[in-house]
Amino acid sequence: GFANFVQCTNCGEVLRCHNCSVTLTYHKKEKVLKCHYCDFSLLFPDSCPNCNSTEIKEMGLGTQRLEEDIKTLFPKARVSRFDRDVVRGRYYHQKILKKLESGEIDLLIGTQMLSKGHDYPKVTLACAVLADLDLNFPDFRAAEKGFQLLVQVSGRAGRDVLLGKSIIQTFNPEHYSIKAAREHNYLKFYEREISFRERLKYPPFTRIVNIIIKGDTDHEVKAGAFESKKFLLKFQKDLGLNDLEILGPAPAILHRLRAKYRWQIILKSGEINSLHSVLKKYHEIIVKVKELKRVRVHIDVDPVNLV
Repeated sequence: GFANFVQCTNCGEVLRCHNCSVTLTYHKKEKVLKCHYCDFSLLFPDSCPNCNSTEIKEMGLGTQRLEEDIKTLFPKARVSRFDRDVVRGRYYHQKILKKLESGEIDLLIGTQMLSKGHDYPKVTLACAVLADLDLNFPDFRAAEKGFQLLVQVSGRAGRDVLLGKSIIQTFNPEHYSIKAAREHNYLKFYEREISFRERLKYPPFTRIVNIIIKGDTDHEVKAGAFESKKFLLKFQKDLGLNDLEILGPAPAILHRLRAKYRWQIILKSGEINSLHSVLKKYHEIIVKVKELKRVRVHIDVDPVNLV
């Protein structure tokens, strides 16, 4: 998109998806606001739906805006974009990458999909814009994913005889993942990250289960979540699982997704058998308890993320 969100500068209203707890991304070419989770869209409004002001501004940096700025700075450069908006056809992404390989593109702007698995000897500069975004994500793997991405991005440049250079734009250059990525120091990052994981009892020192309760109304989902917590505590006590930690319930980070409300419970234990035991009992009561019959329960063992 062109901007991460749009906001009324008069009253502060931010335009959000009607189905999800996220802001709408502005796509300038189509003049529409889109949700990248459920594909809900609406036309860019002439006035604020809250106060009727016409002072609505695009906020944040999208690939479309970055492309526009780059073309202004380098008017003679051949610039192209590589993101979900343009890479929709089955072979379109291959077409763009072949142009890059053949030298028909001078500057290629893209999302994270551009950073992985591409080997082009003529690429001599790789830049990561706003590298802090991944680090601020509410997930215990945020630093790991940020480090991986920065190493992958920097690895796109200088892959043959031509020397390469990487530029990382960050507001937090002293963050340990930024510093380790800048130095390509895997061991330095690992030692800091593994210490953090051990102190907070996160994988690989424990196993995690993410339980998502979702449904049509927040009231029913919340009731199902608290009823789940009650039974989980009972099973923990009955089975004598002192190593089991139960976090929540709480609204999920994406509290509403595709018109469904979501609450979350996280289980942590150093013993996978403890998790299996309590989940087996929990699974048996899901179809029996009134509050849980009205909602859907999603159980994710060893989740990739906690969103």
